[in-house]
Formats: sequence, C-alpha cells, structure tokens
Amino acid sequence: MITQAPTPMLKDSDQEELRLLYEVSVADITFFKQQQWSGTNYALVTYASVLVIAYQWLPAPLQRWQAWLLVVLGWAVCLVGLTVVSRLQNSILGRRTRLERIREKFGDVFRGAWSIQKPSDDTHWMLYVVMLVGAGVVTWLVLVRQ
Repeated sequence: MITQAPTPMLKDSDQEELRLLYEVSVADITFFKQQQWSGTNYALVTYASVLVIAYQWLPAPLQRWQAWLLVVLGWAVCLVGLTVVSRLQNSILGRRTRLERIREKFGDVFRGAWSIQKPSDDTHWMLYVVMLVGAGVVTWLVLVRQ
C-alpha cells in the first residue's frame, strides 16, 4: 500500500472554495455531456430532413446538382457535429483534470472512497460513429435517388 503525504491543513475559506469549484466542475461535465448528445440528435434530425427533401419534396430522379447539394449539406452537418462533440470533449477533459487537482486537496477518507475503479467514459466515440454513419447513409440514399 502506497501512503501519501498528508495534505496540509486548509483554511475554511479555501475548503469552501474548493468544494464550490468541485460542484461547479461536476455540473459543467454533466452539461457538456448533455450538449454532446443534443448536438448528435440535431445532426440526426438534419439528416432526416435532408432525406425528406430528397424523397418527398424533390421529384425523382434528382438532378445532379440537387443530389450533390444535399450530400454536401449532410457532410457539412457531420463536420460541424464532430467539431462540437470534440470541443465539448476537450472541455470535459479539462474539468476532469480540475477535479483531479481538487481531489488532491481533500482528505484521505474522500480519496480512499474515490479510488474505486470505474469504467472509462468513451461515449464521445460512439457519437462520432453515429454522425459518420448517418452522413454515409444520407449520401448513399441521396445518390440512389439520382
């Protein structure tokens, strides 16, 4: 068992500020994760809208420029969605680093309870795949309609 050096005693105001920063960081992570899901959902709704345009509003067969415009729109949405999810993931990682630094200042009891292993959270990779596959499916369905 590795023993850590005892943490220096903090002033009450420092402890309160760390507790507040901890709570804000946890709330930020929750918000960022929700925004990742929302961004992915908006991308999927936009993909569905592109398909409605291609299959309901425009007569078949699509003209070449119409098809490529819809394909470009689908991939633009994909790129924006990937960028948003990636930036939010970077923000999450920043908040997690902040939490780790704050936890170093907490007592041994807290750190002992926190040290229990938990599975990694790689949901952002699934969201990337969903957006990429969605853009691919939109491309295929639009080009088939041509």
